[in-house]
Amino acid sequence: AAMSSVLLLNPPGLDPRSPRLSLATLAAALRPFGADVSLVDLDLEGLLWLLRPESLQRAARAHAGQAASGATRLALLAERLGEAVPSALSVLRDASAFFDPWALSAARETVLDGLDLVSAAAPRGVRYGLEPLRYEVDGVDPTRLADLLRVSTDRAANLFADHWDERLEPLLARGFDAVGISITARFQMVPALMLARWLKRRGQFVVLGGALL
Repeated sequence: AAMSSVLLLNPPGLDPRSPRLSLATLAAALRPFGADVSLVDLDLEGLLWLLRPESLQRAARAHAGQAASGATRLALLAERLGEAVPSALSVLRDASAFFDPWALSAARETVLDGLDLVSAAAPRGVRYGLEPLRYEVDGVDPTRLADLLRVSTDRAANLFADHWDERLEPLLARGFDAVGISITARFQMVPALMLARWLKRRGQFVVLGGALL
């Protein structure tokens, strides 16, 4: 019989182009002892979820409704990003196009524009990006525990909450004994604590670990 059923999660905030091996190593160490281990990379999955055409189109509508958006570069790009970003992602996945420096540079800039749009459309001031790596929320100092505790409950500052509702809710129905979250860089701290709070509200036993802790 399995010793326990464990779900291991890599939260958003890292560079999904550089997958971490820590949770895979932990899973490999647990399985010989009978543990039933599942892994989900919410960093990569969350990024791709935000960059879906429907997510970008929703963000474009929200951004257009913001009084301060005006005729900015991002506002002018917003309507076409729903089509441009999937094309850019296909370049990043194509073995030939990836090594074309012009195509790669254009695709990277388009993906970054997509993330800027999603951030700008958030109900609260959020800046999520890959170059530089960041997940910042207006008014939140990530070195202050009080700020971290407060923002962990703020769905308006959480770009990934809808993705977790869709992706994790069905998974949690399997009934895990514990859910582990690995925090390996400071950029993950805010989304990781949001994720922990999201899980705790659904009755999960959550364990935080990783190099940052």
